[in-house]
Amino acid sequence: SSEDGCRLSTLYQRVDENTKGNILLIRPANESECIIGCLLSCSFRPMLEQIDRRNPDCVLFRLNGRNNSQCWNVDYSGIRNDGGLSVDQRIVNTTNDYLQIGISKTANFEQSGLYLDSKLNVGYSGKCDVFCDGQAYQRDGYTSKFIVGIVECYGLGHYR
Repeated sequence: SSEDGCRLSTLYQRVDENTKGNILLIRPANESECIIGCLLSCSFRPMLEQIDRRNPDCVLFRLNGRNNSQCWNVDYSGIRNDGGLSVDQRIVNTTNDYLQIGISKTANFEQSGLYLDSKLNVGYSGKCDVFCDGQAYQRDGYTSKFIVGIVECYGLGHYR
């Protein structure tokens, strides 16, 4: 974001749609030792379909220099057919307005595993049931909202 600007549309343009693995790193502003991010086995580019059915492998993580690093895999143990979206359909949702990794059952963006707005300015990382209620960012014990400092994305080719 420091080289290419702070727009989600630019991030989508820079990510190769043929890359099968990407790692997205975000450093919240005013956080010197915290990096949050995800490893996704597909492109971050939006799909034309209403529901994203790519079924990617995904890991949400937090890197923190104060022995508080952690990662969360997708939780497939609680799969139920309750008429709503399956866990597979709630892993990634990309649009021109936002990037959302881990869509909670409540569909509340504040409870997303990772959510970035279109200007790469505001993000959320709440307790998300897709990732075993893992929370990559938490401030003052409860808030999941953060101001985005730096965003970086790296293509990993075919990491499977």
